[in-house]
Amino acid sequence: MLAVHNAVGVLERCPMRALVPSILIAATAAQAAASPEDNLFDLPIVQPNDNVSLRLKAVSQNDEFDLFTTADSGPASLQLNNDGTPSTLGPATNGNFDIIANWREFFESGSGQGEPSRLRFDISTSSGDPFISESDAQNGFTFVRWEIGDHTDPADNPFADAIDFRSVVESVTLVEATAVFFQDQTALNTVKYGFTIAGNGQWTGTDAAPGNIFSIGRAVNRIEITYDYTPIPAPAGVAAFAAAGLIASRRRR
Repeated sequence: MLAVHNAVGVLERCPMRALVPSILIAATAAQAAASPEDNLFDLPIVQPNDNVSLRLKAVSQNDEFDLFTTADSGPASLQLNNDGTPSTLGPATNGNFDIIANWREFFESGSGQGEPSRLRFDISTSSGDPFISESDAQNGFTFVRWEIGDHTDPADNPFADAIDFRSVVESVTLVEATAVFFQDQTALNTVKYGFTIAGNGQWTGTDAAPGNIFSIGRAVNRIEITYDYTPIPAPAGVAAFAAAGLIASRRRR
């Protein structure tokens, strides 16, 4: 029996993590006085034009299949795009439409060390049709699972491409991951979840735990996945930013 995150009603508790369905709460700690360490986080920490590999699967109690296909049959490669314009991942395997997505970085002006920034993936169908077709739902495919930056199928390993953080960042600590399930622009449910990361607590920029399985309703045609994280600066990176005069104040997004 799958331990799943129920995205349409009462949530089942998964032993791998605690689930709390609620609206994502942004960090509200007071800003500290400006310093090189603080102002580093006014700048993006992901490499510009970074690419990340992505899979989206429909899952039943006994089986799963990819919800889109690519030309090489591997996972899609999706480029960081901060203007929010989606790219086509590939044609849907269960309907006459494409699966489209984008990912972007939000960084907090003046947030400073210890305050989280965030990354957000937005995945949807190009036509507004639901991810799960009626026939697939009748056959028990009422769950979804995604793999970002890493993959469980050995055949996909050559395509694995994690989020690439800039060299000015020594490490990244995941604060929280949140999935919001939509019908068009209407949020149907929100699930906060966590997943297994390295034993030292550092996030590798991937989300591919096999147990990240979410039960969704037939109406869901858009998924928003948000990662809140705390970047820790590398001392040499802070010094380089300060010396180059690249530290700038940016408006909070």
